[in-house]
Amino acid sequence: MLWSNRNLGGILKSKGDYDKALEYYEKSLYIRLKTLGKNHPNVAKSFGNIGNVWKSKGNYDKALEYFLKCLDIRLQTLGAEHPDVALSYFNIAQCLDSIGRKDEALNYFMESAELRKKRIGLEKESTKDAIQNAKRLATELGKENELPDWMREL
Repeated sequence: MLWSNRNLGGILKSKGDYDKALEYYEKSLYIRLKTLGKNHPNVAKSFGNIGNVWKSKGNYDKALEYFLKCLDIRLQTLGAEHPDVALSYFNIAQCLDSIGRKDEALNYFMESAELRKKRIGLEKESTKDAIQNAKRLATELGKENELPDWMREL
């Protein structure tokens, strides 16, 4: 049942049926919380899935709420160096950027880029995307000097 709820949520999200996707992702979250407890990496995935649907719906405040829960669990269970943490940083940064909290977004984009550089390399598109967003915001905010040297030199 859990697997089908999660997969149905993904299918519905990809078709743009966000309300139904949320329904299935929330069912999956409920099952995971009951069976795995509140501090399990798969619970973090459920929070991330729900956050992605809210982001797709354009409700960045709600998405941010779920992405922060996801990050908290990932930091506790996977550790600060895990690539999934970089994904959480990136999702949080996108939401913060969209709601006008640019300074905070810059910090999260930089964290995501640093971790992705270290864990998966500079050549990966996800790393390049985090770097590009960090540089864009740094320029927009006049904070290019706050970027790490390696990032400014790219």
